[in-house]
Amino acid sequence: SVDIAPGGIEHFTLHGNLTNNSSYSVSFSAVFNAAASGNYSAGAGLIFNQPVNIGTHIITLSGPIEFRHNVNFTLATSISYGRFLGSPTVTFTGTPEINFFGTYTGVAGDVFNIFAGGFSGAHLGLLPTLSPGLSWNTSDFFSNGTLTVVPEPQTWALIIGSLTALTIFWRRHAKS
Repeated sequence: SVDIAPGGIEHFTLHGNLTNNSSYSVSFSAVFNAAASGNYSAGAGLIFNQPVNIGTHIITLSGPIEFRHNVNFTLATSISYGRFLGSPTVTFTGTPEINFFGTYTGVAGDVFNIFAGGFSGAHLGLLPTLSPGLSWNTSDFFSNGTLTVVPEPQTWALIIGSLTALTIFWRRHAKS
């Protein structure tokens, strides 16, 4: 295997595509920063031993890829957020966290497709704080890589109660 270690640097920043054409896996032992969207073609394999910072970039993955540390995404808006596309074989070892940072505060119904397909071995870490009355639905995150913004249950109860009251009011008003 080939190991790209932090020889005097602590971060490895990539501005575009990454291709492993060798018959060896490539292992990154420095913090990895995606500075632009791109295609990461693993060939015999890509291994990330330190945090991977995706930001709001779209990274298309192919081949066997292993994350041994946290993967960090940024959610800026419902259309500007970091994500992985493609259908790679993704492995998380050592129970890393998948974290989401950013200024996004939420709109009910927004859907974030972070990964194509399911994965295991990691756990969901930080998520941006949403506006009052909204919460994250993470139930589909590990099966299909999706996060959804939903109204909190109290909000639904308030909406249903208000609609019921309006219906009663309209019926009584129509009868008189």
